[in-house]
Amino acid sequence: MIRRVAFIVLALFVEATASANASEPTVPFELQADLIAKIVKYDRNFLARSGELVEVLLVYRAKNPDSESAARRMQAALRMVSLLGGVKHEEQLTIFASADELVAHARETKATLVIVGPGFDDVIPDISRAFDGFDGLTLSTSENAAERGIVLGFELVSGKPASFSTSHRRDIRTPISSPKP
Repeated sequence: MIRRVAFIVLALFVEATASANASEPTVPFELQADLIAKIVKYDRNFLARSGELVEVLLVYRAKNPDSESAARRMQAALRMVSLLGGVKHEEQLTIFASADELVAHARETKATLVIVGPGFDDVIPDISRAFDGFDGLTLSTSENAAERGIVLGFELVSGKPASFSTSHRRDIRTPISSPKP
């Protein structure tokens, strides 16, 4: 009887913890911001595309508190990073209306990075299709969007951050190691 009660309490705790952290990324926002700053250096066209200022769209869904909170938290994390790929940056919170409107807005603002967070599961394929041919990088704060077509996301592999890319429709998981001194 004690084992059964202990098991039920443990199961309820695990379920409550999982639902409380549903919008939490597996890699903290601060670490994702640092990784983005480093990863964009490997994009051959990044400097030409961004010019003197990297425009970052942080996309969230209206009436979705988890989505808006994630966008605001990523914005705060990015503001702690002085340069992205060696270039100053500016973030713009953007409410999602449709994939086509989002890509039109990204082109209009000359966004170099478009970042989505939680709450987009039902439209990720649409976003992926709309951004096909977009001269920029789409990222996700959660790995499941990267698995479904957003170009880059982050996840933990064996407790260490890794980038997850779906570039050219092949899944690529790349462990991220600390730079050597």
